[in-house]
Amino acid sequence: MSSDRSSAQVELLQMFVGSIQVRAGLRDGQKWVSGGFVYDDPNRLTKLTVIEGDTKKVVQFYPAATEAIRLPQHQLKPDLSAEERAQCLSHLGVSAAAQRTYQSVKK
Repeated sequence: MSSDRSSAQVELLQMFVGSIQVRAGLRDGQKWVSGGFVYDDPNRLTKLTVIEGDTKKVVQFYPAATEAIRLPQHQLKPDLSAEERAQCLSHLGVSAAAQRTYQSVKK
């Protein structure tokens, strides 16, 4: 789900077919006027007030996924050179910018 924040009310865009938000009643083009969700807490009820045409409605859902996914976990060897580390992370799909951000946070 994304939104266009250029107006006083936020327009919802790019709702994913079959997503929890769509099943709860959110649609592209609705105006988000109030409410929100808590990051990192999928067990907390999300409550949004939206306007669709002339109708204001409240949509509620839990932002947790209904299906589990496999998420591979990788741990790099601790004795890698900076160049080897960068090559491994690049192979895993980590961008150079993200690698630099991680290094600056780590220090």
